Amino acid sequence: RTRTQGITSFNTMMFQNGPHRGAWFSVVALAALSRPLASHRLPLASPTQRVSTTAQRAPQDVMHPLGCPWLEHQHFPLTAFNHPALPHPCPPRRAGVHRAAGVAGLKCMGGAGQGGDRDEVRGAERQSAAAALKRAIGELERGGVPEAAASAEILLGGVIGATRSKIRTEGPRITLSPLQDATYQSHVSKRLARTPVQYILGEWDFYNIDNLIVRPPTLIPRPETEELVDFLVQHYKGRSPPSRILEVGPGSGAIILSLIKEWKESRAVAVDLCDHAVQLTRENADQQRLSDRLTVFHSGIAEYHLLDGGKEGPFDLLVSNPPYIPSQDMAGLQPEVLGHEDHVALDGGDDGLDIVRQILDAAAGGLVRPGGEIWMEVDSSHPALLAKGVGCPNSVEVVEWRKDLSGRPRFVRWRVIK
Repeated sequence: RTRTQGITSFNTMMFQNGPHRGAWFSVVALAALSRPLASHRLPLASPTQRVSTTAQRAPQDVMHPLGCPWLEHQHFPLTAFNHPALPHPCPPRRAGVHRAAGVAGLKCMGGAGQGGDRDEVRGAERQSAAAALKRAIGELERGGVPEAAASAEILLGGVIGATRSKIRTEGPRITLSPLQDATYQSHVSKRLARTPVQYILGEWDFYNIDNLIVRPPTLIPRPETEELVDFLVQHYKGRSPPSRILEVGPGSGAIILSLIKEWKESRAVAVDLCDHAVQLTRENADQQRLSDRLTVFHSGIAEYHLLDGGKEGPFDLLVSNPPYIPSQDMAGLQPEVLGHEDHVALDGGDDGLDIVRQILDAAAGGLVRPGGEIWMEVDSSHPALLAKGVGCPNSVEVVEWRKDLSGRPRFVRWRVIK
């Protein structure tokens, strides 16, 4: 009834300028309004569900941060994706459900089986999602891509707007349109070149943030970094969170945006040497509507301390996931890392502590108030060095170490004592 009334009103208006023109527009309007509305909608993911610290990730919906990542490596250990029995403190990732599957994917995400592009490509043979997935897994396995099935499922989910579990159960009944199929093949080709899944999709969920924008060469947030965020959130639960926060090396902005989204009264500053990281952090802050509480500087930590730190500080909390891989270990990283991510964000110098030292010196020099804390993600080789006092100013003391899900010491908490 509503559609008929709309067309009647439309015709009344158009016939004032001539009956033939009005009749023609009526046909067009009727055809458009009678078409199923679902075919015009982009599939939207449901809200991320928060889980308790004892909850377990569902293995079928968990993905390592590079899509299907590097092999086991001491600097980037595989986590709950390969160890489904391990509890994970962070919200489960909705891998495979993304509002954007890259520029090429947006125009053909008309919904699984809805045929959003049916008028653009005619005569092309259609296939089921299950058949396309089987083909993709075979190509990735023959290409030597690690965890080929997971990569193929997540990329397919990004194209058709479905979870991995839905693809597995309903794949034979979901029909890909020709453009969806072409987009999926393009994604698989990029994955064969060892492009990380996140870069192919253009976004990824992180802790309490949906659809964080990710793009090369800015470092892709890892699950271990989600652990760092969750440790901080749990540490301040039941007490007043820090009012002023500084992050060194925000990259995409994942850490600092997660924290100020959780702590509604906190304000923050982020500093990064890389212009592309500064721009991406600002872009994500705008997208998450958090830019009014975050200021981002294009600067190193030492320069910021000298030039701007006195205006914004001293800070209650400094948090960082700095470059911490020893230079001699860089060559052992997987192609997804070496070929696509910014080495400046990874290489920490001879012992991996170059930037860590700079951060601690600035914190001890007044950038962090007495009693304020410094939380960092570091290399598993660093506890022994830091226990010997390497890189630690006298006014900074180690409060505790925490292990990641692989059992390696990964996170350190310092306190400024004077």
